[in-house]
Amino acid sequence: MSCSLDFDYSRMGLRVYCWRQCGCIWKKTDARVNDRISVHFFSLAVLSGMSVAAVPLYLEERPVFIRERNNGLYGAGVYTIANTVVFIPYLFVCAVLYSCVSYWAVGLKSNAWAFCRFISYVFLSMYAAEAQALLVAAIIPNFVGALAFGGFLTGFWMCVQGFLVRTPSLPRFWYYWAHWINYQTFAFSLLVQNDFEGETFTCATLADGSCHCSVPSSLIAKGQCAVTGADILKSLDISHFSPGFYVGVMLVICVLYRLAFYLVLIFRK
Repeated sequence: MSCSLDFDYSRMGLRVYCWRQCGCIWKKTDARVNDRISVHFFSLAVLSGMSVAAVPLYLEERPVFIRERNNGLYGAGVYTIANTVVFIPYLFVCAVLYSCVSYWAVGLKSNAWAFCRFISYVFLSMYAAEAQALLVAAIIPNFVGALAFGGFLTGFWMCVQGFLVRTPSLPRFWYYWAHWINYQTFAFSLLVQNDFEGETFTCATLADGSCHCSVPSSLIAKGQCAVTGADILKSLDISHFSPGFYVGVMLVICVLYRLAFYLVLIFRK
């Protein structure tokens, strides 16, 4: 279905008839599976990239913090806790607004619980990215330097996350350390599993009547020209993990970033 705009001259306004179809480039067929996976990568890429906004925020607060600490009003611990808590509602609102627009426009899994999980995973990834940006700004209290290094880190995590280069194809050197300390690795796996698990995608039927799927299908042997979400997850090498464990790992990453931020404030006077 094509996306169309219709002018309602009787009301002098613009009605958008196919809001959901504005995400119609992502269709539920096997040929579009990679495009659908790209949605989750794009979500992480954009929202992680926005985290650099924390750099100027911290650099503006830094002189005040140094002055107040020198005056004995509060220390690094209190500032870290306050900074940790104050970001939560704002990032959560950003995650909800982004999800409400993108999730239904693209047409991801039509399930209320899946939508709620999508919001929580997006929020966790945003929070981890924000914590990373603050840590970089604390280590490099220079606007251009912090922005450059923070952008480099975000781009590096994208490269070893498992989408641009599929996890099975990652060089082992990067796979065994960079891939597993990367918050985007866990967020991407959670988002993809949340969307594909329990779903079925039709495959293309060739001219000779044979079935062609982009990934090995467990349904062809059963006489069905389709591929399951489990088949897709298996091809991405992200099929065997516990969502609760991955969420826990992301929480640990956030805590470690905040702890490192606190230690930098302590030792960098």
